[in-house]
Amino acid sequence: SGRARWVVVRAKAILTDGNLHGWIGTVTDVSSNLAVRSKLERSLQMHHTVNDLSPVGVFFAELSGMVTFCNRRFMDLAARCGEPVIDGAMGTWFRHLVGCSEHGVASPNVDAIAQTWDTTVCQGGRFEMEIRLPASDGSQIWINCIADAHQEDNMIVGYVGILVDITEMKRTQARLEQMVLSEKRASASKTDFIA
Repeated sequence: SGRARWVVVRAKAILTDGNLHGWIGTVTDVSSNLAVRSKLERSLQMHHTVNDLSPVGVFFAELSGMVTFCNRRFMDLAARCGEPVIDGAMGTWFRHLVGCSEHGVASPNVDAIAQTWDTTVCQGGRFEMEIRLPASDGSQIWINCIADAHQEDNMIVGYVGILVDITEMKRTQARLEQMVLSEKRASASKTDFIA
């Protein structure tokens, strides 16, 4: 076909009394292996790009909760809580994000989160929880965390999860609840006035 091929050549000298009589060897075409490796490298680059561009925090946690992979958005959420992630090094994700604020402000539900995580891991189920986090600026951040078991060789080895910032949704929900409450009070006042 005229295309270049990549090969691996292995040869061994045939010697008799120290004299070279010839060579024995193999020639293996590895062109397809290199093509597969190239596709895998491109796929990994695309995977990293997608993770970096994702609007949600993505992480992989061992069964203990120790994060061994997280994307940029996860690190941004951690930094908003006063806990920058340096080179992915951090403790258990829930203790890190929820209970370790540099300002000494811990989420009141850190133990409940840890307990739910441990129960989920023991049962091999899905972890899903809305979590309120103290931000380093004194405000509150709400995230929805969803994580599913990741298996290798039919054994759960950890959890792949996402963190979705739902702060705006929670603020809107609180405003709507306040408006409904105000409307009920106004309606009750009208009824009292008319009666």
